[in-house]
Amino acid sequence: MNLKRILCCVLLLLTLLAVGCENNTGDPSSAVLPAPTEMKLEILSTGDSDCILISADGYTILCDLADRDDYELIEAKLREWDVKKLDCIYLTHYDKDHIGSVSAILRDFKVDEIVGPNYQSKTSEYAELMTYIKSRKMELRRLTASERKNYGALSVEVNAPSKQYYADEND
Repeated sequence: MNLKRILCCVLLLLTLLAVGCENNTGDPSSAVLPAPTEMKLEILSTGDSDCILISADGYTILCDLADRDDYELIEAKLREWDVKKLDCIYLTHYDKDHIGSVSAILRDFKVDEIVGPNYQSKTSEYAELMTYIKSRKMELRRLTASERKNYGALSVEVNAPSKQYYADEND
C-alpha cells in the first residue's frame, strides 16, 4: 500500500472519530452521538486496490471493494467478523480496483444500500456492475451532495465530488 493510500485511510479513521465527537445543533444527523460500544475498522491488505471494512454497534459498512480477485479475502474477513448483512457499500469511484468484488458481495450477502459518486464510467467493469445491480433489483444511489449518515452511534460523513467529470477518475 503506498503512502498516499495510507494517509487517506488514516484521515478517514480520524474523520470518523472526530465526527462522532462534534457538537453541532439543529440537524439530527449532526447531533452528538454516544461512543459506539464496539467499533472495528480494518484496511484490508489487497495490494494495489482498496477495501475498508467498518463495523460498529451491529452495523457494517464497506468502503470500496478492491479487485475481483480479492473477493475471497473480503469474504473471509466478513465471515470472521460474523457479518450477515452490509448496511452500506460506499464506492469512491468506479475503477476496477474499487468495484471488482461488488457483484460477488451482492451475490453472497444482503446489502441494504450502495452509494457512489454521481457520474457514469465508460469501462466494461462499470457496465457489468450496473447490469448486475439492476438484476438484483437494487439501485446505486448517486451522491449529488455531501451527507452525514448515522449507523447506530457511528456517524459517517461522505463528501460528494465537486464535479461530474475528471480527467482521471482517481482525482
